[in-house]
Amino acid sequence: MRKGLRKQRSWIPFQVRRKAAHPRTEPAAYGSSQSLDPVRSAIRIGLKGVLVFAPLAFGAVHSWAYGIIWATLWLLVGLWGLRTWASWRKRSGAVDLAWIRLPFQPLMILFALWVILQLLPLPVPWIQPIQPETLEAHQRAVPLLGDLPAFLRLSLYPHATQVGLFHLWSYAAVFYLTLYHLRSRAHLVRMAALWVLIGTFEALYGLLEYLGGTHRIWWWVKPFASGVTGTFINRDHLAGFLEMTLLVAIGLLLALRAQLDVRKGMSWRARMAQLGRDERWAKALLLGFLCVLMGAALFLSLSRGGVISLTAVILPLSAALLFRSSTRRYGLLGLAIFGGMLLYAMPLGLEGLLNRFSSMEQDLEVRRELWKSTQQLARTYPLTGSGWGTFEWVYPRFKPARFGEMIVAHAHNDWAELLAETGVVGLAAVLVGVVLYLAVGFVKWRRRRSPWGIWLGFSALATVIVLGTHGFGEFLLHTQANALTLSAVLAWGWAVLHHHRRGEGREHLDWPRGRLRIPRLGAHLLMVLLASVHLALGIGMARHLLAEWQAPTERNSTLPRPEIHDVPLLARAVNLEPANAMRWMLLSREVLEHGISPETVRWARRRGLGREEWGEDSLAWARAFLREALRRNPTNPDYYDRLAWLLANLPEEREAGLAEYALMQAVHLEPENGVRHFRLGHFLLLEGRIEEAKTAFREAIRLAPRLKRALRSEWKLLGKGKPPI
Repeated sequence: MRKGLRKQRSWIPFQVRRKAAHPRTEPAAYGSSQSLDPVRSAIRIGLKGVLVFAPLAFGAVHSWAYGIIWATLWLLVGLWGLRTWASWRKRSGAVDLAWIRLPFQPLMILFALWVILQLLPLPVPWIQPIQPETLEAHQRAVPLLGDLPAFLRLSLYPHATQVGLFHLWSYAAVFYLTLYHLRSRAHLVRMAALWVLIGTFEALYGLLEYLGGTHRIWWWVKPFASGVTGTFINRDHLAGFLEMTLLVAIGLLLALRAQLDVRKGMSWRARMAQLGRDERWAKALLLGFLCVLMGAALFLSLSRGGVISLTAVILPLSAALLFRSSTRRYGLLGLAIFGGMLLYAMPLGLEGLLNRFSSMEQDLEVRRELWKSTQQLARTYPLTGSGWGTFEWVYPRFKPARFGEMIVAHAHNDWAELLAETGVVGLAAVLVGVVLYLAVGFVKWRRRRSPWGIWLGFSALATVIVLGTHGFGEFLLHTQANALTLSAVLAWGWAVLHHHRRGEGREHLDWPRGRLRIPRLGAHLLMVLLASVHLALGIGMARHLLAEWQAPTERNSTLPRPEIHDVPLLARAVNLEPANAMRWMLLSREVLEHGISPETVRWARRRGLGREEWGEDSLAWARAFLREALRRNPTNPDYYDRLAWLLANLPEEREAGLAEYALMQAVHLEPENGVRHFRLGHFLLLEGRIEEAKTAFREAIRLAPRLKRALRSEWKLLGKGKPPI
């Protein structure tokens, strides 16, 4: 009786007994015992806190949210390192370094090193054969800046790449913290239960806001009111998150279904009696309802990509399971869950989803233009890409006329954007890594015999397929919450696929391990080196977050933030993060509008800027600061545009053609923006070059017809005769 009861409860969250792991499977990085360890427990609690906080904080897309995540992960990794160092100190003689060998780990390292390479200063002669277009972008700014540096980076905007590298580190930290600290069945199942709870909360919160008509996310009222978004700003981002939590929930449900004893020919009375005796039936019913709830919220998010991706996995898999008598019950359960999602969502309003599908052809045409232009960007920077995280800044040159003056921050295709930013090498590293994860994972999955390993392992593999498919039509993984959750699911799924239970409840992880014996002194030197890198990383992240707090440059519509007009405050932010070109531009604007103080002049001269004869000439210093912005980011057409009008105030610069050159470069970098052509026409009109001005104005009106009224007013004001339009 007791053995049977223990067998029934062996998989249930919070009822799994802790057992000592097999000693040969424990890497030295975390010891050889699963006894209670306060440091390891603190790491697990902190990791779960990060995974709960990220989706609740608007998807962690704002600096205050991902700053909290960075700080927490930095402390957790530091605790892990201190614990490892303490274990080394207790040993005498050489130290055995042990780690988990992953088939896709070399590709993860290669991708990280590739992004780091984009930030390394390289001699200019090296840039030409590697990627000539990168060198050309800097050379276009030389007539306005005066010189070309001896060293350049492959990233066209190193600041954006550096922030992207910090995000990449946070994903890796979550992956390895999950892999090394969630090893027992209890830890793995509890993490799955936590994801189910988070997904349920997102679904409930989104449905309540959607049905209540308030359309709020915490304190922020959404400017758009279509679909369920939960605590995410974008409905597709919620759909991506629910895809992950829903698949994990379905895996738990199928694993529980395999444990339930349903004999053929049982009457409904017997089944009801069994439901009352066995608590697992109640848990199965609860899990089934939560799956239906999350699925209904996904349907009501109106995310076409989310619905298509999830349907393409659940329906074919359920249909395939129906063809074998041994798996028919799982297929029926999958179909029942999918049908329950539709039935639950239907009375709540699926008209919006149907309307979105009816307009899919027109929307797909817009997406095709976006993807085609992204491919042009990728072909321009084929090998190394434009730089990790630089898409928004480089894309205006390739923007179709349809988007006009619109800011396009993402390609709405994670794979195309990855190719544009990291080139062929970066995309190949990620693609091969994903294929290896799936291929080796499916091999391990076929060897699993327990329902727990089979269904939870399959949910992890299915998550990779669904997110990868959905990523062809959206930018799901550019939301930190989704990227962090996927990193955790990848590590969690790998642990599930390699987990065994031996006799007497002993647990075993059968993944291959690497070992290296090094002298004691070498081990301590290695730890000092890693600690130094960790400290430098923390300082870099802290400087970015403090600069964003003082003078924010990243978008955040959820918090009211007045524009920064305090020049000393901007100067302090520039000191913290000089690579941020936008703050140099803001500094130029404020100095031009409000003048420059002697303190700011002294600050600028300490940074090696300006000349003695400038004194407190605000116009000269505004030009100097704007040139610094252009030096940091030579792909931003707005910097060329602003600098042109500052140069136009100097007769010698105007006569030398530098103002016109700057305006021409702004047009070159954003050729489909009518405002750029209009400003060029305005300058040519002031110069008396009427025919050239007419050509520029005609192009401006073609791209932006709303400028007709402004053109007529300006032409009349200047008395140049009949306007060209």
